[in-house]
Formats: sequence, C-alpha cells, structure tokens
Amino acid sequence: MKILFVLLVVGLGFTVGQESRPDSRPETPIPAIEAMARLVTDAVREDPGDALRVVLSEPLLAAAPWPRIRAHLVATAKIHGRGTGFSWGAGGPKARSSSFWITLEKGSEMWCDVVLAPDGRTLSGLLFQEPLRIGQTVDDVLKDFAKFPGTTSAAIGTLGDDVELIAGHAPDVLLPTGSTFKLWVLGALAAGVEDGSRRWDETTALTKSRMSAPSGRLHQWPEGTPFTLATLAGAMISESDNTATDHLLFHLGRTTVESWMRKIGHATPAANVPLLATRELFLLKFSADASRIDRWMAATPEERRALLASFAGLSMDDVASPALPVRPRDIEWFASPLDLLRTMNGLRKIDDGGRAVSLLGINPAFRVDSSRFPIVAYKGGSEPGVLNMTWMWKDDRGRWMAAAFSWCRDDAVVDEARLLRLATRAIHAARRTP
Repeated sequence: MKILFVLLVVGLGFTVGQESRPDSRPETPIPAIEAMARLVTDAVREDPGDALRVVLSEPLLAAAPWPRIRAHLVATAKIHGRGTGFSWGAGGPKARSSSFWITLEKGSEMWCDVVLAPDGRTLSGLLFQEPLRIGQTVDDVLKDFAKFPGTTSAAIGTLGDDVELIAGHAPDVLLPTGSTFKLWVLGALAAGVEDGSRRWDETTALTKSRMSAPSGRLHQWPEGTPFTLATLAGAMISESDNTATDHLLFHLGRTTVESWMRKIGHATPAANVPLLATRELFLLKFSADASRIDRWMAATPEERRALLASFAGLSMDDVASPALPVRPRDIEWFASPLDLLRTMNGLRKIDDGGRAVSLLGINPAFRVDSSRFPIVAYKGGSEPGVLNMTWMWKDDRGRWMAAAFSWCRDDAVVDEARLLRLATRAIHAARRTP
C-alpha cells in the first residue's frame, strides 16, 4: 500500500510548473515569505477579509477557489479559535517556500506550507493540515480510535533494549496487517547484510514465477531484468511493490524471513507460517477458484507449504481486485500492534538508523516537521476491510518511539484518511509525553 499525504481540506499549488524546477531568478527577500505567513495566520478567523485572497495567484485560485479556502479558514476559527501567531518549522523561513505552525487561540496548532509565485508578490502554493490540540493526550486519541466501527487495536511506545508501552488500545490483539508484513522481509535482508551473508548491491533477476500484481510497477518490467537488493527493498517499502517483495522473499528464503519474524519477538508466529508471498495471497483469496480457500483453511502448515508450491506455475489471469472484504481474518499476514513495535525496534537495532531505516523514511505518510521529528520511518498495508499503519521515529529529544494502528472490518471497507488523521494526532501527542 502506498499512502500519500492526506490533509484536511486544502492541498494545492506546489504543481505550478515554475515552482517545480530550478531557475536563475533572483532570491526573494525572506521578509516577503514572513509577510505571507502573517497574512495566512491573520486570515484564520471567522471573518477572514480579503487581505489573503488578493495575494493568491490565479493558478492557485483556479485549483481551489477562494470560497473553498475561506470556508476552511472560517470553520477552523469556529472550532479552534483565530490564529494568534506562528512559528517556523525546520530550518526557519526560506526565500521561496516555507512551513510553519499557526497557533490557534483555543489551544491548537495547525501546520501550513506556502510557496511564492515567480513574481515574488503572490502565493502559488498553500496547504493546511488538520489542527492538533496541544493538550490532547495519547490516551484521548486512542479513546476515539476505540469508537471506530469494526475491530481496532493500537500501541505506542518508546524503543530501547525492549519496547516500553506508553499507551495502548487492545495492543496485543492479533489482526491482519496487509503489506506491513514487508517489514519482516526488510528485517531479514538487513540482518543478512549485518552478518555478511547478503549485500545491498547483490543482484537478482526478475522471474516470471515471482511476478505479482500491483501495487508497484516491477510486474511490468521484462523478465530477466537485474535489480540490486537495495533497489528491490526501496520499491518494496516506498511503493509497496509486490513483485519486488516476492523476489526478495524468495531470494532470501521464506524460512529465513519467518525466522527473523520469530527472533524479534512476534508473540504468535505460527499465524504466519508458512509466510505468504503477495502473489500467493492473491491466488488464494482473489482467484475464480474458491476451493483454494477451503483447502488452505483445512491444511496443516506442511500441507500449506505444498499447496503454495503448486501455485508456482499458475497464471494470475483470473485474479480480480475485490471491492469488499474477503476473509480478512483467515488469510492474510497477522500481527498485534505490539508485535509491530517489536519489529520496528528489531530493525532499529540491526540497522542503527542506516539504510533500512532510510528506506522506511521515503514515504512517511504525513507531513513531517523535521525539527520535531528528525527521523520518521513508516510502512502500512491494506486490502478491503484491512488497514494497518506503523511508524517509528526519533524525536527532538533524541527518543526513539514507535506506533502501530490496526483496523479490520468484515462487512465494509475502512476509511484510510480517517485513520491517518487520528494517527497523526496520536504521534504528535506521544512526542509531548514526558
């Protein structure tokens, strides 16, 4: 699963052509960007006036008309109070674009990005994130999570020799994870590099029998194309590429990945033995042959390994993407949020903030202020009725922390944007814990 930035209402600009490539224009004085930040902050009120509207460029207003922006400003002020001031994000103000926190009078703060147009006098980019209540605790957020329909579980903790739980909601409940299981593949690879049995620059070639379905793009590449393990790992994590995942899983060895999953302290490893490749899960759950599900459910672990071996030459032509959940609690990859915190801690200890953690930072899933979160690592996973989001981060006090959120419904799909907003609140609240 690939998760893009999901913001409350306005996410615009930033695609204006002149802003997307280097140029030789003279630098706009930083006071210009400071003036824009003040204008945006002052516009967060129940009567925004026209001062902000007149500095919004025509391309920006074409993408998001002023009534839409105004409605967001008014709604924010009614709930959280007017903007009373702002503080810069990481690196302070920059000449062409900057990020800052708007302080709201009722005890919240809101992240905002602005981009100056080429003329240096108007804005070509304006982006708001959902306000965060400064006094909200992690427990407050998890109480909201418990009200979601279906089954939910979450864990947030600090990382050291072991995981120390800060807060949890059914933190040891085993639920499907979707593509978050790919952390175990990455961990097995990083452990192999650490012990010298593998190298990041080691290569393997694409093989037809290991080609999977999207997400990702490598299933479209020619058979025989060589890739380094580092490149496959990057595709597996940043784009959740299933073909990259399956090539790594079989190159490392299924039992090798299963062993690493056990080593990091998964409480119920038998739930994932044998560990499914993504291609195998698709052939089991989403093909026209429904008898495969019954055979899988009735089989012992060894019989399941034999069944998976028989899939090697099967075509995926009859595999279809379902619109509704298909046996999410029976055939999937399974972990509790605590298992996933242990997974992240295992990766941190093996990798020591190196390549594997860097790969997990390619797509952090939410807008990151690096002055508060110098390092953010993320992996998530989903299928209809299943959603998991798992993070690890280093905060501005040097603490390593992690959070995992799982949500499962048997009767309907789940709302990815809703969970991302809640998880973002929880992560910021965790940073404020003593």
